[in-house]
Amino acid sequence: MLKALNKWVKHKQRQQGDLMDETWVIRHLKPDVFIDVGANTGQFSGKARRRGFKGLVIALEPVSHLFEKLVTKNKSQKNWININKGVSNQAGKTKIYVCDGHGGTSSVLQPTEALTVNSNTAVTHTETIELCTLDGIIAEHTPNLDNIYIKVDVQGLELQVMQGLEKYTDKVIGCRLEMAINTSDYENQPNMWEIITYMDKKGFALVDLEHTWRNYTIPTKDLLYIDGVFLNRNKVV
Repeated sequence: MLKALNKWVKHKQRQQGDLMDETWVIRHLKPDVFIDVGANTGQFSGKARRRGFKGLVIALEPVSHLFEKLVTKNKSQKNWININKGVSNQAGKTKIYVCDGHGGTSSVLQPTEALTVNSNTAVTHTETIELCTLDGIIAEHTPNLDNIYIKVDVQGLELQVMQGLEKYTDKVIGCRLEMAINTSDYENQPNMWEIITYMDKKGFALVDLEHTWRNYTIPTKDLLYIDGVFLNRNKVV
C-alpha cells in the first residue's frame, strides 16, 4: 500500500512540482497566514519568509527555553506573532516532557524507553504549559483571512491538534503534518494511517510525502517519520 502511495505521489509531483517546497506553497496556494505549530526556534516559518512569504506568521512553541530563542531569533520580523502555548483538541493546561538536545523530541505524550535510552533525546524535566486549539487561534488572530496554511510538528500530538480544527476548516487551504511510521517513541502515539484517514474524512487529500527521520543505527535505515502535505479539496481547484 505504501509503495502504491509513493508511486501516486511521484506522479503528482511530475504534474505539479514539489508540493513539499515552501516556494511552491507560496506561489501556488497563496496563503495569507502560516500557522507554525511546534515552531521550535522558527525554522519552518523563517524558511518561508526567506522564500518570499510576506503574510502573517503565527508561531506557537510551548517549551520555555525554545520559546525564548524563537522570540530572540525573530524579533526583527514584521507581521509575526509568537505564542508560548501548545495546541491540542481542547484548551487548558497540561504537562510536557522536555527532552535534551535541540528539544525537538519534547512532547505532551510520555516518551518511551525506545526514545529516552538515547542521551540526546532523554527527558531532562517537565513543564506545565497552556494549551489552545486551532479554532481558537484562528478566531483570535485571523478571523477575516481565508487562506491559511498550517504546519504541525508536535511529536505524536498531530492528530489531536487537527481535531481542534472544526469551525474554521473552510479557511485552511493546506497542512503539513509530521506522521509516525514507527509508533514506539511515545505512549498512545497515533500512526500515519490514523492521521491520513482522519484528514481524508475532514476533506483533506494527501498529495505529497517527505521522509524526515530514519533509524541510521541499523543496516536497512528504516523510515521512522515522514511529513505529509494535505490540501483542502474544497479550496484547491
